[in-house]
Amino acid sequence: MITKTNLLTILFGACLLIHCHALFEDSFSIQKVENSDDLADVYMGADFLTAVLFYCNNSQSVVFEPVFIEFAELKKNFYRFVAVDCDLIQNDTSNDIAPACNPKYRDYLPQIIFLEPPQHRIDPQTNKTAQPKQHRYIGEATYEDLSDFAKDHMPSFHKTLVSKRDLEKFLAYQPNLNKVLMFVNKRSLPAYLKALTSAFRDRLSVRNFSFESCD
Repeated sequence: MITKTNLLTILFGACLLIHCHALFEDSFSIQKVENSDDLADVYMGADFLTAVLFYCNNSQSVVFEPVFIEFAELKKNFYRFVAVDCDLIQNDTSNDIAPACNPKYRDYLPQIIFLEPPQHRIDPQTNKTAQPKQHRYIGEATYEDLSDFAKDHMPSFHKTLVSKRDLEKFLAYQPNLNKVLMFVNKRSLPAYLKALTSAFRDRLSVRNFSFESCD
């Protein structure tokens, strides 16, 4: 016999289930991934630092949703953001590509893996497609901590010119090619310029860098 209390419990559980399955669907800054092929493309196709959030239908994921959405909305021009529904992925693929989705780790979800794209698309040691570095996020569930962690692992596809001869060679090499120069007195670039090196990778240079700075 279904009592009023039991009915309320059932309705609450159903509402929670519906809400969790709809996580991140309203954010245009976050790519939803629900199958292994799309997840494989994420791992192999990133030029930007990519934050991959593995989540499932649990209360922790619901609580974390607004934090990740805020992070994605405010940093969408600097990084890329992916949300992986482990309830779907674990039924579609082995745990090799998504170990965080292993059912035995369900109580530890959500988890974030930052994918740092390699400096060279082809690994010079193996002559195969280079794999991204994986950085497991360890920190508080706050926008500030996520932002600091991402900044520490942000790639930069630029080459530093350290002499007048370097500058002359750069300007003379393929003169019809679009080039960018920045004169700075520091060895590290601001985050917005690092983002540009990702956005225009391979389009401002035929070499392994697309953004030039000189100090």
